[in-house]
Amino acid sequence: MKPVNYDHTPLNEYTTPLMGEPDYTNTGIIRALGSMGEKYCVGKIEYQSFFNEEYQYIISPEWSVIDGLDTSVFQGIPGIAMELRLEKYYRVNMQPVFITERTPSENREDLWELMQSVGLDYYDRFEWLIRTNLTSGNDNLIVERYRTPPRDFTYQEAMKDPGQLQPGDSVQIHSKENISRKGESAKKDMLYLLASGADLYFEKENFRLETQNRDQALMAQRLLCYKEKLDKFVLFNQ
Repeated sequence: MKPVNYDHTPLNEYTTPLMGEPDYTNTGIIRALGSMGEKYCVGKIEYQSFFNEEYQYIISPEWSVIDGLDTSVFQGIPGIAMELRLEKYYRVNMQPVFITERTPSENREDLWELMQSVGLDYYDRFEWLIRTNLTSGNDNLIVERYRTPPRDFTYQEAMKDPGQLQPGDSVQIHSKENISRKGESAKKDMLYLLASGADLYFEKENFRLETQNRDQALMAQRLLCYKEKLDKFVLFNQ
């Protein structure tokens, strides 16, 4: 994985993080949707509000997943200078582009109908976003609720709903053979697991696939799955 910048000097008041304990926090996972049904966990977005009515958004890219993707599935997080490769991006007392382009503003005529459609009787554009599965017209990104605390899953539990997995989780797999016995479906299973950002632990081999080597494994698995999909398409159209 390429180096991440942990030592960045904020440029202005809008990117300088607020200190202290927030009164309220709400957190979501940013996922990029793949054409085979996989969900790539490309980052976390957190909203914090403070007693003095100040607030901030914190966007934390999941670089170990992002580095394994190409522009066909991920073109960046809108409004974020991805080239800086920061650990965290702050937007203080302002709505980030990522939020404004995919949530209703206060002056929309159908605002309350939209809020009520997801069970809200108050205006909260971030909570509204988390409760929907809508994408912007400009990308394939959705936001789902971030679950705490992280969980340990068996391979069987994880594959019942791989979309539940997120960075920080761990999936225990008896052995590599345990997956390979599933044949062709194993390729898709591995793609789903790697896309989730969860750590994978192979018990028999005593091997843990974590952040530092996830990007290369994901890149290789995408090539494997999508090459097979392309080969079938070409064969069908011959």
